Amino acid sequence: MKHNVAVGIDIGGTKVAIALVNEDGTILAEETILTNVEQGPSFTVEQIINQVSHLRDKHEVNVIGIGVGAPGPLDGEKGVILSPPNLKTWHNYPLKGKIEKAFGLNTILANDADAAAVGEYRFGVTEKHQHIVYVTVSTGIGGGILINGELYSGSASSAGEFGQMIVKKDGPLCGCGRRGCLEGISSGTGIANNMIEKVLQDETHVLYDLAKTNSLTAQDVFQAYERQDQTAIEVVTEAEDYLAIGLANVLNALNPSLLILGGGVILSQPGFYESVVEKINEYVIERNVESLKVVKASLGTKAGVVGAAALVM
Repeated sequence: MKHNVAVGIDIGGTKVAIALVNEDGTILAEETILTNVEQGPSFTVEQIINQVSHLRDKHEVNVIGIGVGAPGPLDGEKGVILSPPNLKTWHNYPLKGKIEKAFGLNTILANDADAAAVGEYRFGVTEKHQHIVYVTVSTGIGGGILINGELYSGSASSAGEFGQMIVKKDGPLCGCGRRGCLEGISSGTGIANNMIEKVLQDETHVLYDLAKTNSLTAQDVFQAYERQDQTAIEVVTEAEDYLAIGLANVLNALNPSLLILGGGVILSQPGFYESVVEKINEYVIERNVESLKVVKASLGTKAGVVGAAALVM
């Protein structure tokens, strides 16, 4: 008898992770391909289909379903990717239909952060909680909401867009075109952009050349922060403050028992994480703090692909 697995596909702006995932959430096998956005979705999806077929045949498994996590906006019910900023050529692309036609298997498409939230709920959380908020802080900021253990996607499949909350009137310009979004202040991109803006006002700053060529990264900012650079301290502290304020508003409104924080910025910067948690505890109302647990995402960079597979388990 063939071994049962689910396929998880995590589509990002630069690469796609494809994995065979066991029913206990462990990864049996995984491949990564380039997204090749400029080539259009049909090119990439053909490669995805080929890789799924290769993994299935190589490991002689029975695939029970295929879950896909992708950047929003998307229509999960119809299985259509709408117009994600980092997948500019994927406009109104019927991804679910293409994959279902290729394999004849149940296929579910969900926002990538929602998929990661489901993965953490199913396989990453040691204590079972029913009301969970998952937030990823990386290049951007997003997340997922589980109520009574069920993913809440909202009427337009866009619940959990925490990065688009306005937290600072007339604040920095966000990638969405508005000012004052949390993502424009506290994401890795926001931290880098805000540092660039400040450094360009001081030609003597050690990071001026990087800022001038727009090559400065969030990692550069955190390294400067560790060196006690005052500009970096100002930028990082503001990012911590507004992230904590934004999340405190979510926690006060939803009253979950568990907040899971993940993403590259959180997982690579323990000091940033600890400071944000400390400030969250300060801003959340006392009754909600008492029933709240805050943890780091335990699945790390595999949350997306494991969570995608969990969608069909």
